[in-house]
Amino acid sequence: MNSRKTPVDLLFVIAPHSLLLDIAGPAEAFRLANLALADNKQAAHFRLRFAAPAVNIMTSVGLPLAELEPLPKTLSAPTWVVVVGQPSVHAVQLSPGVHAIAQWLRRVMLESLADPASRNRLVTVCSGSLIAARAGLVDGRQCTTHHDLLATLRSLAPRAQVMDNRVFVIDGPVASSAGVTAGIDLALHLIAGECGEALAARVAEDLVVYLRRSHHDPELSPFLVNRRHVQ
Repeated sequence: MNSRKTPVDLLFVIAPHSLLLDIAGPAEAFRLANLALADNKQAAHFRLRFAAPAVNIMTSVGLPLAELEPLPKTLSAPTWVVVVGQPSVHAVQLSPGVHAIAQWLRRVMLESLADPASRNRLVTVCSGSLIAARAGLVDGRQCTTHHDLLATLRSLAPRAQVMDNRVFVIDGPVASSAGVTAGIDLALHLIAGECGEALAARVAEDLVVYLRRSHHDPELSPFLVNRRHVQ
């Protein structure tokens, strides 16, 4: 059963060169959650929105995204702001687009994240946590990112507790994931918290996610430990 009746806006914030899977993976999980709710005669719980500092954005694979929303001045409804990642070569640079997003995040999210009564939350996928760090939103919190960018995250957020080798980390209203497919794991965890484990399990089945990873699981797979040799 849907644990909270008030719908949630899922606002995906997209920088230039964002990783397409960071957007599509979690977004598809939330879309399937709405379908499962409809099958149970319940209203959709997640409203998917996509915003960027420009109307048109090129993604990491060269596929353009068009007619994106502008970054809103305020968050009028309960909103989960999902900041997606970029390839490392772009993530470590402070481009005009990333700067605009970081400034916007600080303006609209900083006070909200400190308010225990707020239903807004910050969700970062992969190097999206670096943008959140530039906005000062992970200071004093546990967080993570892709294993190749942990040192960069530490340099951008020296007051954060950066967790190594974690699929995702939840610290109050701030949730961060290690990257790419870990964004789907995090989405399933959040769906379970809002709509129940049974519905999250159904979404995982639809996505053919046969092993759901939790916040206790390592990012670096033990199944690949003996598969790194060169033939």
